Amino acid sequence: TGVQTNFIPFSFPLTSFTTVPDSVVFAAASSNAMSGVGVQVGSFLELDNIGFSGPGVTQQLAGGTFENWSLQTSYNLLDWNVNGEQGFSRVSPGHTGNYAVQLVTQDYGTEGVHPSQISLGNQSQSGPIGGIPFTTLVDTLCGHYKYSTSGSDQAFFLYNLMSNGMNAGGDIHNFGPVSNWTYFEIPLNPMMTLHDTLNLTIQ
Repeated sequence: TGVQTNFIPFSFPLTSFTTVPDSVVFAAASSNAMSGVGVQVGSFLELDNIGFSGPGVTQQLAGGTFENWSLQTSYNLLDWNVNGEQGFSRVSPGHTGNYAVQLVTQDYGTEGVHPSQISLGNQSQSGPIGGIPFTTLVDTLCGHYKYSTSGSDQAFFLYNLMSNGMNAGGDIHNFGPVSNWTYFEIPLNPMMTLHDTLNLTIQ
């Protein structure tokens, strides 16, 4: 803890095994990931030269020197909230302009299958939160989409119109598979005449 200016050696013994192990898992975190106590924004951890040093040990921890890296380019979608980063990418060409956004449903193994999602605002267990300023009484959300699936899956559009943080109307629209860019229109129909925010979720 505190401020460190130099690398400090550390070690801990791997002992007290009742059977001979065949594998090892090494993990590190920049804050106390086990208890979650004292977690501070901006905490950072630097590691180097991780390996085994016991007598007679010849096996090394793969990548423990942290010398081998591959270049990875990452794009951030401005103005949108993004969930499911592994299934989110910039694709080209778009219907209009150079790029479009692609969302892919991912299989996370034991954690299950999860859709990727972009949103203006967020969705919580208690309902929609935040969004973008929107006061037009009658309007239509328009765009173009393509959708591919190997089964009966559908894309999901959810919008909510908000008034002072309270839901003032909304609707859900599902889109089935189409191989070419397809135009869509979604009427925005508020339950109340006064609203100040549009909350939108696409997955």
